[in-house]
Amino acid sequence: MKSLSAFLIAILISVPGMAKSTFEPFPLKTYSDMKPCESEGLQEAHCITTEDGYSVTKGYEKHDGKWDKTASAIVVVKKGDQALAAFNDQIVGTPASNGFEVLEGDLKGDGSKDMVIADYDGSGNGLGVCYWDLHVLSLPEGKPLTSTTDEDYGKGSFIKLPNEKACCLLKTSWEESDGKTYFVGRVQPIIKAIPATLKKATFKRRLTYKFQDERNGLGEGEALPIGEPLKWLRLE
Repeated sequence: MKSLSAFLIAILISVPGMAKSTFEPFPLKTYSDMKPCESEGLQEAHCITTEDGYSVTKGYEKHDGKWDKTASAIVVVKKGDQALAAFNDQIVGTPASNGFEVLEGDLKGDGSKDMVIADYDGSGNGLGVCYWDLHVLSLPEGKPLTSTTDEDYGKGSFIKLPNEKACCLLKTSWEESDGKTYFVGRVQPIIKAIPATLKKATFKRRLTYKFQDERNGLGEGEALPIGEPLKWLRLE
């Protein structure tokens, strides 16, 4: 099995004139210091507060007058005492103590600030794939712009493209093909359109023993199981 452990496939599907080295993480301010907190109307609440005064809180709501931990946890965004937006976990019954992080930056590329909430839902058996909800809001009004899901989200999930001001998402998932397992990344717009040459940009890496060894340290020394999609897909 030695030859298998050294075998690696990384496939770039037709992006004319574009080298893999052109991908780099989008500049975002990251907050991941989640702490237990008191929040009216929520149980087992955990909060993150940003430097510009926004608070993001995750906890359980009451249903029929009782705390319901079998329902989805909810994430609430506030500025001071004003609630701006709320999102439910996509996976029902995940612990409210499952972490999240908050990122801020100019995602639209228009000079204004936006917020991303990367909400960790939990991990599966087998490969230990980590499931995330990603929510994007415009600031200062906190208007929800888009939401999506991601697998093994992490460093490099938000990317900067050459000659483009707006941020893109390297959306990743695990997929089966011809009896083999692949880690797949697709370049997608977050808010604004992306160049036509990138609309079908897809990157694949086959799961091998070598690759699994790289993933075995997922989340070590971190508050959250943060992946490294750019590194794993050899796009740094």
